[in-house]
Amino acid sequence: MLADPPHPKGVVALPISEVGPAILDGTLYFSDVGGTVYALDAAGEQQWAQTPGAAMRAHPAATEEALYAGDRSGNLFALSPGNGTSLWPKALKGQILV
Repeated sequence: MLADPPHPKGVVALPISEVGPAILDGTLYFSDVGGTVYALDAAGEQQWAQTPGAAMRAHPAATEEALYAGDRSGNLFALSPGNGTSLWPKALKGQILV
């Protein structure tokens, strides 16, 4: 198995994402296909990463109160934009794809 190449200082290597980001107050929020949601500041530094559910293909949506992300198992999650902690989960019927 090949090792990952080294990254220059300040460069964050992140998993592949199939969805677009949400931007709020200079913070970039996005999820990867494995279900992890990330927050990066304006300098590109990772602020937090949380895996609230299963694989994600939907774009996250951000408001001052919450970051919303849905997974392919039909779960909708509200996360704190500041630190990524779970505010609530909600089970829905069907995959969340958009």
